[in-house]
Amino acid sequence: MKAQCGPGLSVPGSVVLLALGMFAIGADGFVIAGILPDLATGLQVSLSQAGLLVSAFALTYAISAPILGAVLGGKSLRTILIASMGVFAAANLAAALSEQYAWLLLWRLIAAMSAAAYSPAAVAAAINLLPPEKRAQASSFVLGGLTAALVTAVPLGLMLASVSSWRMTFILIATLAAAAAAALWWVMPANFQSRSLSLGERLSPLRNGNVIRTLASCFVWMAGGIASYTFIVPISQSATGWSADKTSFVLLIYGAAAIAGNLIGGRLGDFLKTPVRALQYFLCVHLASLLLMSLAVFSGPPLGVWLFPVAVAIFAASGWACTPPQASRLVALSPPHAVQVIALNTMATYFGMAAGAALGGLFSASGNLLFIPLAGAAAQCIAIWMLTAREEETFMKATHE
Repeated sequence: MKAQCGPGLSVPGSVVLLALGMFAIGADGFVIAGILPDLATGLQVSLSQAGLLVSAFALTYAISAPILGAVLGGKSLRTILIASMGVFAAANLAAALSEQYAWLLLWRLIAAMSAAAYSPAAVAAAINLLPPEKRAQASSFVLGGLTAALVTAVPLGLMLASVSSWRMTFILIATLAAAAAAALWWVMPANFQSRSLSLGERLSPLRNGNVIRTLASCFVWMAGGIASYTFIVPISQSATGWSADKTSFVLLIYGAAAIAGNLIGGRLGDFLKTPVRALQYFLCVHLASLLLMSLAVFSGPPLGVWLFPVAVAIFAASGWACTPPQASRLVALSPPHAVQVIALNTMATYFGMAAGAALGGLFSASGNLLFIPLAGAAAQCIAIWMLTAREEETFMKATHE
């Protein structure tokens, strides 16, 4: 039965609104990288302390997602979506008005918890809104809001910060979130319920050792990559000598390459028919991009002006190309728990983001930004080692049992 929505709006329009909420969450999660120097200056804290805002957001999201999912199981999706997006908007507005680092940190934690409640509910609502043959497209479209934020919201946030203040970036996110909450209140059906799973059921795939190893490799390569992304503005300034306002160009390159990489990852993963092999290729390229980034920082301008944008494009494309084969790999390892393993992969991703931002902060505190991409390259070496031929054999055996 096709769901009925608010007056004058079709079901696909409702999915667009769900994606708008994800767009706001994506902007909030990624935008700190663009405004990091301005934020640190405005709050009179170090770059490493400002980077901890990324770690705090990611860690809170990773921990609260399964807990909130269990607590809110069986509740109205409409209520979850509107309430979580409303709290998210309020938290970002409060962040924009914060005069002290401690208060900004608190509001970032609240924003992360509300985002952790919204994201799975948005995917579930999209699946409920459309017929079975279009559900995969719907969930992909909603999650695509995160990627779209990389291309538009993050560079826009940096430009806003350069002409006004870093606070305007959070005001923009709060406005987007408030608009999404208001529109969802108007159009979302009230008869959809979230899936009721206990915390134990959500974590049950962790009994599978192959799943644990797969999630561990994701954690490692994500930590290595996010360390450089979080501090991409000061790293880019060191490599190119550009002012902060010109680095929006670098973030634009990153976002466009991320979308291309995601598409390439899906196609190449299907072509190779072995997700592990695809991941090995992508991580080797990711490793090379971090080494090229290190060379750009070591060389500085004028060579760095040419090397760094190329390194960023390869870095973004190879990193985001890992997403489709990783998802395929996990689902194949535990088909009956497809929803749970994808959720656990999101947890591993955010744990990796938290660790990576903290790692980058430690190296930035030393004053030598060159160590950040080098540390990221070392992490990719570890991840590649984890994806050995033996593990590939284990994967193939598990998929044929």
